[in-house]
Amino acid sequence: MILRNITLELSDVANLPMRLYPGMKVGQISFFAMSTPADRPYGHPELGSKYKGQTAPTASRMHLNFTSENFTSENFTSEEDHK
Repeated sequence: MILRNITLELSDVANLPMRLYPGMKVGQISFFAMSTPADRPYGHPELGSKYKGQTAPTASRMHLNFTSENFTSENFTSEEDHK
């Protein structure tokens, strides 16, 4: 049996604060049986999975999506280009 941990991350992107109460339902998750194994499951080397193997809540690793190659001048356009 393979054991996995699931972390639910909540983000309030509204202009008003969000209040949570004990026992309050905040989400839903569904699991479905697959008819064949995934071609590239989470953790596959090509995916760059950032949270594989975590055993406790983990701070965002979103910054790992960005490298110095992402920030060359060719990747940015000026506001004039969008007018």
